[in-house]
Amino acid sequence: MIKKILALGLFAMIGCGNQVYVNNERHATKILNEHADNCIARECSVGRNNSYCALLRCYDKFFTNYENVNPYKERARKIREAINHHIENYCGPDGAIKWNKKEKY
Repeated sequence: MIKKILALGLFAMIGCGNQVYVNNERHATKILNEHADNCIARECSVGRNNSYCALLRCYDKFFTNYENVNPYKERARKIREAINHHIENYCGPDGAIKWNKKEKY
């Protein structure tokens, strides 16, 4: 009986971990798209850009933990590459605002 309970608990933990990854993957993709639409395609405030960048940095840390987990290796690596591209190019002291103004002229 105890083995069944422990096995069920382990199964539930694996299932919950799976759902956390899927939810974070969806939300990170949504944030990447919103950042591209709201701050890269057109001008946005420094505060809005900084909040998107802070969220992307958090997701970068989250997906770092999943790069060595078997079913998620490749997907986590690809999402991290996209997030890092956004962080390197559009986040920082001037971020997307500087890039956006430079493109207008």
